[in-house]
Amino acid sequence: MDGGILHNNPVEIALEEVRRLAESSRQSSIPDILISIGTGRQLGQPSLENPLPDNMRPVQTSWIKNLFTIVRNQIKLNLDTEKRWFHVVKENPQLEERMHRINPSLDEDPPEMDNVAQADPLYDKVNEWVSITSSEMYIAKIARGLLASSFYFERDGVAVMGSASSISLPGLIKCRLSGDPIAIKHLGRLLSAVHHPGASFVVENRPSGRKEKKFIIVYQDMINYGVWKDMEVSVKIPGEDTSTTISLEAPGLCDSKRIARAAEESRFTISGFPRNLMRNDFLSGLHHRRSMQRDT
Repeated sequence: MDGGILHNNPVEIALEEVRRLAESSRQSSIPDILISIGTGRQLGQPSLENPLPDNMRPVQTSWIKNLFTIVRNQIKLNLDTEKRWFHVVKENPQLEERMHRINPSLDEDPPEMDNVAQADPLYDKVNEWVSITSSEMYIAKIARGLLASSFYFERDGVAVMGSASSISLPGLIKCRLSGDPIAIKHLGRLLSAVHHPGASFVVENRPSGRKEKKFIIVYQDMINYGVWKDMEVSVKIPGEDTSTTISLEAPGLCDSKRIARAAEESRFTISGFPRNLMRNDFLSGLHHRRSMQRDT
């Protein structure tokens, strides 16, 4: 929602809220996905390379006029939602792949917010923008990211120590929609349309020379009964510095025929990844249990 004159695009407020929640629960402060939706991009908006048009630049005049010009320009920039968005992206390069902004480019300036007579023409213009191949591909990419973030990994069972410093960490891949049978049925139909060999979860460790491990998703019970059965997975982690990623691999998902011809990325990380499972999930839990034993 509009954050007012100081945060006209309140993405910074959202990121700060994520950071505070993550710190309180000892989780990663990097969000799974962040989407900003605009009301239409105006013509002649200042770009990153030229943030102020010539008629907004301070001129050599009295200090009172200069001060007024500076204040006016700052207010103008704060009200520019596009500039606020790109500013946050530049300040957070590690989030760039997870941050998306949908703001259709219109042929003319967007109508006033209370001009209901322009609702239908605006609707048609947005539909035209969505039908553009590049826009359709971008929205499909966001949809795949949202879908992947509905799955998450939860530890289940006792870790098994392997050779050297490796461990096998058992767990379950769960779905946030599992309490809604209708949603699960729709999700099953969507996954059933994935290209051969079908949708799967892929476990990767970096840096590591080991081959990735895949877990194929069985969607028949999802379609027939609206039930998601938590998938049992065992993640082998070579060492303490290993960064693990669990991704949903769904080639062709959300792609129209013309989009399917493009070499689109088909893997999207599930919620909470990538992360260091050895350090954050195994060792931290081990230290916590030892501390509780000492207290008792």
